[in-house]
Amino acid sequence: MDLRLENISKNFEEHGVLTDINFECGEELVSLVGSSGCGKTTCLRLIAGFEKPDAGKIFLNGEDLTNIPPNKRNIGLVFQNYALFPHLNVFENIAYGLRLKKFSKSDISEKVKNSIDLVNLGGYEKYSISELSGGMQQRVAIARAIVIEPKAMLLDEPLCNLDAKLRIKMRKELKELQRNFEIPTIYVTHDQEEALAISDKVAVMNKGKIEQFGDPYSIYSNPKTEFVAKFIGIINELPSSILIN
Repeated sequence: MDLRLENISKNFEEHGVLTDINFECGEELVSLVGSSGCGKTTCLRLIAGFEKPDAGKIFLNGEDLTNIPPNKRNIGLVFQNYALFPHLNVFENIAYGLRLKKFSKSDISEKVKNSIDLVNLGGYEKYSISELSGGMQQRVAIARAIVIEPKAMLLDEPLCNLDAKLRIKMRKELKELQRNFEIPTIYVTHDQEEALAISDKVAVMNKGKIEQFGDPYSIYSNPKTEFVAKFIGIINELPSSILIN
């Protein structure tokens, strides 16, 4: 499976938000990392179909998604605030997408059970969302995204509301799930450490452009620009002067 962005640009009221974005994500996890306003979430929204690019194309497994509506893309989404339905229990939240797709009751029951087992929520099917911890709510959101058997997964800062210890635990679980499903996964975060720890590839973004794209080791050990060096790690800047004979 393969997700590919080619020459993507996006403007809002004549202000360039994304400029000539190019990258490819195979059966791996690619993090989009950068400071607030760099365009990483806009990039995610374009892949999901919530926005349309002003230039460029988006492909998933060779299919041009650029003009296909969000509900026809079969892409799983996990939002920053989880977007769970408070009036539905755990089972009903996870089953929501399947019911929209008119699956039979028996198929829904089987698929939801499988997803619940994958995220270790067995026994919590009838719990209301308000009865769950932040980590459990995160698992429900992930289960709801994977139950539709998506062709790709998009995660928008999914761990930012969790405490530090739980973040580390959950990012390990997310990576393990991604390996099991073997689908293109795009992960948006502003946390440099998180991006380096969880990713197969990292796209460091700045002012609507990708400053550098590569594996975490090469990004950290061989930054291509001053911005990447400063953003990803601690660098020493030494004053210098040029002597002209």
